[in-house]
Amino acid sequence: MTITIGNSHVMEFNLVYNKNKIFYRRCFRLSTKEEIIKLIKDLPENVTLEDIMRELYDRSKIEKGIRELNSGKAMSHSEVKEKLGKWLN
Repeated sequence: MTITIGNSHVMEFNLVYNKNKIFYRRCFRLSTKEEIIKLIKDLPENVTLEDIMRELYDRSKIEKGIRELNSGKAMSHSEVKEKLGKWLN
C-alpha cells in the first residue's frame, strides 16, 4: 500500500492483519525533510500557503495514527461499534 498526500508519494508499507488488529511493515521511507520538500515540489505552481499547510496537517495526522497503531492504541471494529453505540443512544 502506498500513502499519497496530495500528489506526493510519502510512504510505502504492507498491512498485516492478525486477530482483528492491523500491523504494518514499512518498506520505504523518506526522511521528514525529504517528504516535506517532495510534497511541496509536487504541488501545483499556483499553490497557496493554506494549501501547503493543509497538506502538512494531513500528513501529520497520518503519522500520528501510524504511531498510535504501533503503540497499541488501536481499537478493534467491535470496540468502536460498542463505544459509538453508547454515544449515539
